Amino acid sequence: MNHALKSSPASLEKSFINWLLEVTSIPTAAGKEQYVIAWVRRWVAARKNIQIRADKAGNLFITQKPAASHADKAPLFITAHLDHPAFVVCSIDAKEREVEMEFRGGVNDPYFKNARLEFFGGPKGTLLATGKITELDSSAKPFKRVRVKVTGGASRIHVGDIARWALGPNLRKSVIRNGLLHAPACDDLAAVAAALSALEKIRNFKNMQHVGVLLTRAEEIGFIGTLAACTQRSVPRNARLICLENSRSFPESPI
Repeated sequence: MNHALKSSPASLEKSFINWLLEVTSIPTAAGKEQYVIAWVRRWVAARKNIQIRADKAGNLFITQKPAASHADKAPLFITAHLDHPAFVVCSIDAKEREVEMEFRGGVNDPYFKNARLEFFGGPKGTLLATGKITELDSSAKPFKRVRVKVTGGASRIHVGDIARWALGPNLRKSVIRNGLLHAPACDDLAAVAAALSALEKIRNFKNMQHVGVLLTRAEEIGFIGTLAACTQRSVPRNARLICLENSRSFPESPI
C-alpha cells in the first residue's frame, strides 16, 4: 500500500451502498441519460484528483490526474452504460389524457399488457404522473410503440420525458432487504455505482493512476455509445477495458 485511504473501510462500504441505492433509483433511458450524468458529474466535482470529459457521443471518461511518472502506462477503463430499458414520450393528447411513447430496449410483449407506468421529467427528473398502457404496437419501427392513459398530471408531461414501469410506491427508490437489492433499475446502473466505487477505493494509490471509468450511452438500442467511442477513437488504442454487465447470459450473448 503506497498511500493510506482517507476513509475507513466501514465508512467506504457505507458510501458504496449509498451510491448503489441512489444511482439505481434514477430514471434513465437510451439517449435520455441526463439524470444519471448529472449525478456522476456531482460525484466527480467532489473529488479534487478526479476529472471528467465527454466525447462527441456524450460518453463519459472519468480519469485520475496522473503523476508524470505514470503517464506512460496504458490506460485501463472500468466500463458500464448509463441507460436502462424505458419509454420516451413521442406525442401527447392532453384532451384525452393519452400519451404515445416508444420503448427503447428489449423486453418481451407480455410485460406491457395493462402495465402501469410512472413518468419523470424536468431538470431534476421529478415524478410527473402515472398511467396505464392501453395499446401495444410491437411491430413499430425502430422501436415498439405504446399508448398510455394518464391517470394524473397529464398536463405536466412533455415530449421527450421518460417513463418506466411503476413497481409500487415502496419501490420507487431502491432498497436492500435481507441482503438483496430491490430496485426500479439494475442493468447497468448497479455497474455504474460499482465502477465509481472501485475508482474511489484506488484513487489514492499512486501506482493505480492509469485506471479510470468509461460510462457509455444508449447501450440498450444497439451499443450506440460504445460503437461511437470506437469509431471516433475516443478510447486510446492501447487501452484495456474491464466491462461490467448485469444482464443474464444467453447462447447468443455469452459473458
